[in-house]
Amino acid sequence: MKKGEILNRLMFFANAIAKKSNDIEQGITFYDLNALWMKSSLNPNSDEPMSKRAFWNDLEAIQELFGINIECPKETNKYRFDGDPFGTAAQRWLLNNFTLTNALKESRKIKDRIIIDDVPSAQEWLAPILDAIQMEVKVDFTYLSFKSKTGAKTEKDVSPLLLKLYGGRWYLYWRREAGDDLHICSLDRMKSLTITEEKTNLKPSDEDYDHLSKLLGYSMKKEFPYKRLVIRAYCDEPQFLRTLPLHQSQYELEVTPDYTDFAYCDVISNTDFLLKLLSLGSLVEVIEPKGLRSAMKIMIQRMANVYAEPSKK
Repeated sequence: MKKGEILNRLMFFANAIAKKSNDIEQGITFYDLNALWMKSSLNPNSDEPMSKRAFWNDLEAIQELFGINIECPKETNKYRFDGDPFGTAAQRWLLNNFTLTNALKESRKIKDRIIIDDVPSAQEWLAPILDAIQMEVKVDFTYLSFKSKTGAKTEKDVSPLLLKLYGGRWYLYWRREAGDDLHICSLDRMKSLTITEEKTNLKPSDEDYDHLSKLLGYSMKKEFPYKRLVIRAYCDEPQFLRTLPLHQSQYELEVTPDYTDFAYCDVISNTDFLLKLLSLGSLVEVIEPKGLRSAMKIMIQRMANVYAEPSKK
């Protein structure tokens, strides 16, 4: 069997088990998995049921690929993910992307009716950076900042530490030496990248993880830490915020027929977050802290000034 066909099968089983790993169904039996696989358009041998030995090998591969555990309790004889299969953001992203790929492959006949946002920064540089992080080696790269007036800049002997996907762009956080501040570069601004053979012993610190988990956005410039931040959402926006929170600490503070107040604890605001709130227009309002509310007011006034006079042609 070709590698692509094996990967398709792994994706199919991971997705099928994930769908059934809930409190109601509590998993899926081998018989039902086999029946689904035989009906799938991804199966090149739909006439042959899978052997249990081959299935067990697939389970081991799935657990290694996604970093999750699969169990089969004797009382149910059903396979399910042990705990939350989407425990980390990286696991959620990985499984979601595999699930999407799997769904698209099964929907070849209607592929022209599926519209997906492109992420250009992932096409060329994401894979080699992931390789460098895994091999624990340094990289050299050249990039062109949007604010640059002197052309492209080259960074040498850089230790790649963390990657973050935000707003349709991938961002690399890196250091050159221990004790340095974290630096950041958007992958879509890279012009070249070379993986060196020089080993690095630098790794993200607990402080790095803690800082980035509190960050509302990606930028580490003009940061404003807040113990609590409250946003009031109007009309249908509360429903959107419930299904796609602005931050993992989000919880509902007050619900009324006219609005819902959402609170965020121990977070770091920056310009990225202000721009996100501005994109929601009058559907949201910053209630506290006063400093952030004032910053929003200033930015809104600047926008009003832009539209105060007729545009100059």
